[in-house]
Amino acid sequence: MTNTLVIPALHPDEQLLALVEEMRAISPDMQIVIVDDGSGPAYGQIFDQLKFMYDCILCRHPENYGKGAAIKTGIGHMSRRYPSCTGYITADADGQHRPGDILKVAKALQQHPDSLILGTRDFCREQVPFKSRWGNRITSGVFRLITGMNCPDTQTGLRGIPAQHVELALEAPGERFEYEMNFLLAAAQNRVPILAVPISTVYLEGNRSSHFRPVRDSARIYGSILKNLTRPLLLHRRRKIQKIAVPETPAAASPRHEEKAAV
Repeated sequence: MTNTLVIPALHPDEQLLALVEEMRAISPDMQIVIVDDGSGPAYGQIFDQLKFMYDCILCRHPENYGKGAAIKTGIGHMSRRYPSCTGYITADADGQHRPGDILKVAKALQQHPDSLILGTRDFCREQVPFKSRWGNRITSGVFRLITGMNCPDTQTGLRGIPAQHVELALEAPGERFEYEMNFLLAAAQNRVPILAVPISTVYLEGNRSSHFRPVRDSARIYGSILKNLTRPLLLHRRRKIQKIAVPETPAAASPRHEEKAAV
């Protein structure tokens, strides 16, 4: 079994259906796990479509636990049920990650099975909202201060996580948006190689569909960063995260397990 796509979803709309439909068209053998993070009965029809029409594995939270918790639920479920999985691709449900870019990250993970792959956006583009551009600049600067590594996109939700680092992903603290920064810091401090793959920079309607709460979630992220600032730096040599070019061709398909799970 090869890579699994994990998508945390809260109050999804047709963007998620369109993403999964296209993924099924260009990579029919990829396992897709959707984690319903407490969306409620009003969204049941969408999740039923994902499960029965598009053959997705569906995990459910009875209430909203947060994006980080949903990612850990999806990865944890698949690592236990399908231990032969070689890696996990995480992507957002709001349509901001293109299927072609998901395949680029998946292919990079296959080529570099020991590395954390980051789908990296270009924040110099005009369509990037002001708060996103400056938020990333701040977190990238603090990440460099803590780790000595230059990371151009610390906030990307499109990532490739090798199977050998699953425990690190599951043990990283945080249940909401702060989880992604915590995991990135944990990877850097544990000397996991980190590679950047350029992806499309997409913000639909000024990022209006995002569930990110600027005050509360920013406080969580920067609170986590401040905790790390009090710890000894584990990386003393400054180094830049390597950017790698991945051709936009689908990864080779492999047989899927027929068994499905619903939790």
